Amino acid sequence: TLNDPRQFINSIYKELISRLVVVPSLLNAILDIESRLLDINLKNLKTCVVSGEALSQSTTLKFQDRLINNTKLLNLYGSTEV
Repeated sequence: TLNDPRQFINSIYKELISRLVVVPSLLNAILDIESRLLDINLKNLKTCVVSGEALSQSTTLKFQDRLINNTKLLNLYGSTEV
């Protein structure tokens, strides 16, 4: 369990992470952070890969709404679960 999503995205910023692989529930927790912090801390993020759980339409729409810096969302659920 991630205790502090804000600290997590701050680490993404500090380490200049451009590709992130997470489960959809973690992505949803990240997307609940206020937009201003997402814009600052995820400005280097180019690709977000989700797998391990089904990606809901609501999380996909939230991602499209919150991450406007041309970050690509790749849903790989099913590729290893089959």
